[in-house]
Amino acid sequence: MRRIPLFDLRKFDANKIGFAKAVGKAFREYGFIRVVGHGIPDHLLNDAADNASAFFELPDDVKAGFWVKGAEGFSSYTKNFEQALGAKQVDLKEEWFVRARHPEGEPKTSRLRESYNVPQVPGFQKSVLNLYGAFEDATVKFMRVLALYMDLEENYFDDKFDRSNSSMRLLHYPTAGTAASHLDLNFLTWLRANKKGLYVTDRSGQEHAVVAKKGELILNGGMMLGLLTNDDMRPSWHRVEATEPRDTIVFFAHPNPDFFLSPLEAFKTAALGIKPGYFPADDKPITANEFLWEQIEKTKPKGAAPK
Repeated sequence: MRRIPLFDLRKFDANKIGFAKAVGKAFREYGFIRVVGHGIPDHLLNDAADNASAFFELPDDVKAGFWVKGAEGFSSYTKNFEQALGAKQVDLKEEWFVRARHPEGEPKTSRLRESYNVPQVPGFQKSVLNLYGAFEDATVKFMRVLALYMDLEENYFDDKFDRSNSSMRLLHYPTAGTAASHLDLNFLTWLRANKKGLYVTDRSGQEHAVVAKKGELILNGGMMLGLLTNDDMRPSWHRVEATEPRDTIVFFAHPNPDFFLSPLEAFKTAALGIKPGYFPADDKPITANEFLWEQIEKTKPKGAAPK
């Protein structure tokens, strides 16, 4: 059985073009890669994971007090709320959403920011916000690899993620917990998946059971990356089926809201067959913010949260 490819970002400087081409090939074939040398210290990941576990162990009535009605998918706590597009049932999982930047003037902005404070778990707020910042830094670092694959200047994306709608999720799956098969709508997704339960389908249709080893993070592309590369780096279907309790952390990287997702010059002539349904119907350029809300509207009837 083939295995999701592993990349060490510390080796990028030794052969930048070769490294970028290998990453691009892996994204085309799998949509997912495993990454070490990403620069996120173990202590930040472990600290946030420990505090998240402490929160999920609180009584249900206490956790329910952190549910911000009307802000599901943007901040704070939910349980068995999300439903993937096309799925018939809600996913069985608990989540805490961290979105560090909220638009000024948004009615719930102050409430959402306050919600990161969990008196019952004193280290919660600091640990999750520290990890959020580390994921942002890792994203910019990795985008330098993708920039070279996309035939752009290496630092092209450095200022394209500094006002983003990126989000982080702390997740707890009980035994028999689920996340229905889906595509991520964002640009890149970082995943701490050190327990079994994640299943990824590659381009050949083969499904892989993916578990990250010590020091590894899983990284995959989303619909926004597919748009920017004319589906050269298309997203892959993946799901979660937990056979035992499973905690994980996911960071959904979004570019700045006004960043256009039209195909880059290097990919405009790509002949990739029928475009998937996430492409704009009229083929006009669309901003990251417009695409985000377009996808949210598609899932609204079933109460799904944006990824």
